[in-house]
Amino acid sequence: MTFIRIGMERQFHNGFSDHTQPEQQLGDFHIWKLAKSHCLPVDRFWVSSASQTNAEPHFILPHGEPSLALMRKRDRFGFVVDIKIVICGPTKRARWHQPSPNSELIAFRLRPEFAAAAFQLDLGEIYDTDVATLGAPIVGDADRTRRAAETGGTADIAKALFHDLLAANRCGAFKQTIEAEAAYRIRESKGIVSISTLAAQLGADERTLRRRFKNTMGVSPKTYACQHRLSHAAVLADQSALPDWASIAVNSGYYDQAHMIADFNAMTGVTPRRAHKRRRKLSVFSNTATPAGP
Repeated sequence: MTFIRIGMERQFHNGFSDHTQPEQQLGDFHIWKLAKSHCLPVDRFWVSSASQTNAEPHFILPHGEPSLALMRKRDRFGFVVDIKIVICGPTKRARWHQPSPNSELIAFRLRPEFAAAAFQLDLGEIYDTDVATLGAPIVGDADRTRRAAETGGTADIAKALFHDLLAANRCGAFKQTIEAEAAYRIRESKGIVSISTLAAQLGADERTLRRRFKNTMGVSPKTYACQHRLSHAAVLADQSALPDWASIAVNSGYYDQAHMIADFNAMTGVTPRRAHKRRRKLSVFSNTATPAGP
């Protein structure tokens, strides 16, 4: 177990240090894509901060990935006054989050299939859970992270949090399953791959795959794919003040623009144009996208 953890830490540190430029930046939200690996329990690192005088709410898109975060708050003199380890739960519908003034979140997006298997995290129970309402027993006391948070910078906290995350792994080496591989391929395809195609590729019965996927991930593979397809469309729209919605719909795997509008309305409560306006105006709290990395 120690050998595995050291190897995974080295892989993470190498990948993290190579990506100095964020993959995505919206307001005070920055996200970095980590080295692609089936072995790492995380695939993104992100930071979200709020000033003392301008703590704007964040519009969170639907997503199926929980995040393990260090929440740190400072007083008006800049001294750290509160440290918490929290889970930022996934969400089935878009929602608003109001951050605390003068606070920051330094977090890793967990591969949900790894979180469920290695830490016995019941994703179904934490869906639609806000950032401050659920503790993070999967990392125990997280002493290393808490010490780093008292005076350390973002990189110091990231390394400590990753170490505590691996140290808390209750199952040792992660065992790849058909549902885990299905989740990975859905993310890699940005939600475009069909479930029937996945079942055929994995040599699995489609009904069995759906059942095992939902038991592990907390949602059906169709819902998980819809989340990633919608997120990909939103990220494409972020690149322009006046997006070409018809082109975005086609490039995101929708049948047509009407199909995309229907999905946005169902999962966010607003049209793609309205969601785009909110994303460009406000910083985004949660990593819900899978665009190509740097």
